[in-house]
Amino acid sequence: MAKNKKIVKFKPLYHLNIAVIVSAILLIYLGFHVISYLTRKNIPIYEVQAGTIAQNNHYQALAIRSESVINTDHKGKPFYYAQNGTTVGVMSDAYALDDTGTLVDKMNSASTSLSDVNDKDLSSLQESLSSFVQNYDPNTFSKAYTFYSDLSDSMNQTFHLNTAAQFEDQIQSAENAGTYHKYKSAGTGYLLFSLDGGEGLTVDNFTEDSLNDSYKVVDLRTTEEVEEGKPIYKLVTSDNWNLIMKINDATKQRIGDSKNIRIRFDDDQAETICGVNYIEKDGNTYLNLELNDSVERYAAERLVSIELILDKQNGLKIPNSAITEKDFFVIPKEYFLQGNDSDKRGLMVVSGDTDTFVTPTIFYETEDSLYIDNESVKADDEIRLPDSIKRYRVGTKTGKLKGVFNVNKGYAIFNRVEVLFQNNDYSVISSGTAYGISLYDHIALDGKDVSENEIIH
Repeated sequence: MAKNKKIVKFKPLYHLNIAVIVSAILLIYLGFHVISYLTRKNIPIYEVQAGTIAQNNHYQALAIRSESVINTDHKGKPFYYAQNGTTVGVMSDAYALDDTGTLVDKMNSASTSLSDVNDKDLSSLQESLSSFVQNYDPNTFSKAYTFYSDLSDSMNQTFHLNTAAQFEDQIQSAENAGTYHKYKSAGTGYLLFSLDGGEGLTVDNFTEDSLNDSYKVVDLRTTEEVEEGKPIYKLVTSDNWNLIMKINDATKQRIGDSKNIRIRFDDDQAETICGVNYIEKDGNTYLNLELNDSVERYAAERLVSIELILDKQNGLKIPNSAITEKDFFVIPKEYFLQGNDSDKRGLMVVSGDTDTFVTPTIFYETEDSLYIDNESVKADDEIRLPDSIKRYRVGTKTGKLKGVFNVNKGYAIFNRVEVLFQNNDYSVISSGTAYGISLYDHIALDGKDVSENEIIH
């Protein structure tokens, strides 16, 4: 008889694998941080540096002078005695008009040469040429064209006057016959035989378009025959003149309340000091520079290129994007006291039958007030004057401050800034400002993306 064998099946034992559990925990942990990193708010940080802001202080300024346009009272062919661009007096011969034009044609066609020039005039021409050669700068080659034009004009005028001397007898005869009319200067001043259309401009009547116009210079000497009542020349009758330019708020801020400013003329790098005032017109701000010299050098130019020589603003350089504004309660100083064994200034906030002493953070201080936020007090809270029943309601007066968010401690703290100068990208702010920031502080790059006390990663 066979043996009865009973087979018993055992359920398999499941053993915990610690490595799998640890790996799962690590994966969950890493996944959490990856998701947190991808979804968290990223605040770019900027380290405060010392610096200045480069500013383009070059302007094309509108020249406004005291100018008189002189018209003829006769018709005729002109002959010019005065040299263009020279100072004349009331006894100086300016020009003449020939009724028939015959005599002027003879004088214009007469041949002249350097041998006809007297020693005095020739010496003057040689001195001008020698001075230019000695002071020539290849970096300002454009001056050579100006000098060439001036020298040619001077030589032509010298030849012109020598020719007139040769025809002195014929001129006298024509004057006696009433066909040749010689005119003295209408006044003392700087004489120019040209017009540009801006002679009527004044400090009161200029417009924004006046600074942008393309002034076309008309040489009056090219006219073969002058009609009665037409312009023949103009006189700049005063050494006092003005330069007008449109400026922005930043430039006005840099100039401030200065009564005088130094400028440099781009053409010859000459410098001068002039008076300063501002003109507000049609929503624009114009700088009005008042000069009492150099008018003769630029009498023929309506638009003058200059540079304002302004002191550089030194301080802490920060991006404009970091600057934001915050609202504050403005509390009279008299309501602050020191208490609770602390040197911090605080307020007695009225709460029912008891008072609570709080020490709010102070963000700015004026002569009679302190600026605080709503961290310790709320709008409409009442504070009590020490040792008095007099009360003040928080929020009665508020104010805005410009500032940045300091993140040195890992969370955002508002610090006030004083902007000294600003361009499109950066601001230079005052260093050592009370309740402000310091060199190498870390601030939020974009102040509008940060909230007070926000944790910064």
